[in-house]
Order: sequence, then structure tokens, then C-alpha cells
Amino acid sequence: MFTCNNTSLHIRSTIVKHVELNIMQDELLFKLGQSIRYLRLKRGLSQEELGFKSDLSTNSVSSIERGAYNFKIKTLYKIAEALNVDVMEIINCKF
Repeated sequence: MFTCNNTSLHIRSTIVKHVELNIMQDELLFKLGQSIRYLRLKRGLSQEELGFKSDLSTNSVSSIERGAYNFKIKTLYKIAEALNVDVMEIINCKF
């Protein structure tokens, strides 16, 4: 049987886990964005050129590079193809 106190603890714990997952997701998106920016610049491409090659708008490329856009895995593969790299190179990029 739950008491009000146990329910409050459960809710608090759930909120903390949700916040932690959001922080991890934000960090991952930021890291991927920085990797994409690094690899794009290394290849001498503008955001517009990368967008054209990966069928994305320049604004989308900018948002992805800033870690401000929660993009699909499919988009990551399009970007990797446009950069002529394997997806794992983006994920494991050291810059």
C-alpha cells in the first residue's frame, strides 16, 4: 500500500530520471553536432553545401551543429553520406 510520502518519493525519483535522460540526450546531440561541424569544415563545405548534399535546409544543418535539433537516425546517415564518412566516424569523432 502506497502512502502519500511513498508516492511523492516515486514521483520525485521519476522526475529526476527524466531530467537526467534529457541532459544526456542534450549532451549527445551537442557532441554529434560538434562532430558534424568539425568534419564539414575539414572537408571545406559550407552549411549550405552540406544541406544540399544531405537534402536538409541550411537552418537544419545549423540547428544540428548547435545541438538544438533532435534529428532522426536517418538524417545522421544522410549527413554521413554527404560527408563521405561512416556514421561511426561522426559518433566517435575526436576533435
